Amino acid sequence: MVERIRYGAPQPALAQPLPIDVDELRATIGARVREIRLSRGATIKTVAEATGVYASHLSRVESGQASLNIGQAMKLANAYGIEVGELLGVDDLGVDDVATS
Repeated sequence: MVERIRYGAPQPALAQPLPIDVDELRATIGARVREIRLSRGATIKTVAEATGVYASHLSRVESGQASLNIGQAMKLANAYGIEVGELLGVDDLGVDDVATS
């Protein structure tokens, strides 16, 4: 049975935030996405056409001004023939276990 929370009732504690600066994370992932694209000799336009992700959004992701959602990350990884974790550079982010229970 789902317990309903009444207005004004004490709220459950939220999970502790990750010890990572979001802007730094966005810049790191963007640089990784650009590095992979360039290593394959692709242009933003060709990647956009292959994935359906707008070229303007890809440009903003690569410059650290925007984030990828999971669907976009999956499309890019698929287009490059790699795993999403490799695309995002999970091993390089400095986060050990990000999974929650």
